[in-house]
Amino acid sequence: MKKIYLIDSENVNDAWVELLPVLEGGDRITVFYTDKSPHMCYQHVIALLEKEREIRFIKCFEGNNALDFQLVSELGYMLCEMPDYEYVIVSNDTGFDAIVKYWEKRGRKVSRIKGRECRAVAKKASEKQPFYEETKGTVSFEAEEGETFIASCAGEPAELVESEEPGESGELREPEESAGAETDHSKEPEGADGLTDIFKANGSEDAAGEAQLVCDMLHVISLHKMALFHNALTCMFDQKTGDEVYAYIKKHRADYIAAPGAYISKKKERERYYIGLALSANGLPAEMAQELHKILYSIPKKELKSLNNAIIKKYGRDEGAKYYAVLKKHLKVIGKL
Repeated sequence: MKKIYLIDSENVNDAWVELLPVLEGGDRITVFYTDKSPHMCYQHVIALLEKEREIRFIKCFEGNNALDFQLVSELGYMLCEMPDYEYVIVSNDTGFDAIVKYWEKRGRKVSRIKGRECRAVAKKASEKQPFYEETKGTVSFEAEEGETFIASCAGEPAELVESEEPGESGELREPEESAGAETDHSKEPEGADGLTDIFKANGSEDAAGEAQLVCDMLHVISLHKMALFHNALTCMFDQKTGDEVYAYIKKHRADYIAAPGAYISKKKERERYYIGLALSANGLPAEMAQELHKILYSIPKKELKSLNNAIIKKYGRDEGAKYYAVLKKHLKVIGKL
């Protein structure tokens, strides 16, 4: 029977990675996490991407036992949608045992293992089957709490630090930027028709314009940074549209690699350009990007309250609130450009 592992990352950290080499065909992993979840080490990120398995990451709303409640809710949904799977909760929290008993009484295959038991499970399974060869994997990303995304992954780390090649020290690094490269916005990747169709299907009134916006984003976000690109898409558009566009770009990646000179090499220019795109996407004048960028850099540590006050002081409460809402939504993306 195929298995789905539901990971309580706040409780077991990344001990679940031990399961990756021995998952059988059709097995899946769903990782529930919050900002309190420990970060994964590079070794585990690499292991994650080397396995041909479907993995989802679900960012949970925070609160008292909030992750636990959301894990249990997702479990119930999965049991309804995919009744033929066996479900394994990976957590040291014995509170889940009541859920296990509840479903066992109803004839469903649900169990719990502790984080430290993952290695024992992997060792036992490895005695029955060989390790898998390195191949493409499937990893999910998301930008907002409570929302998930699944995308084919061909070698990029699951965190915002991404690269296709290791540095000399063994750490993953970002691709080098060509200093002084001139920006040529006239060269756009081919294949915008597929993007246009996605926006049309999602009810866009300007599908061609939004498809062009995606192409414009590639001037400031390299396709070597796919997690960042996905986050930016879900900020620019709604979650569903962003997910679909990401999956399409991922599938047709070769068609969307920026032409030489198309990528903006200087970080501050990328930030200003991206702010302009975000403003345009929200019906605001893109020419305000330079001034807003100055205000952003005038605020120590990008403190949100100070940023809001500075923008309202400059543009008034009504207009300022609109500009602040855009910057706040895209702030993390801007910081990673």
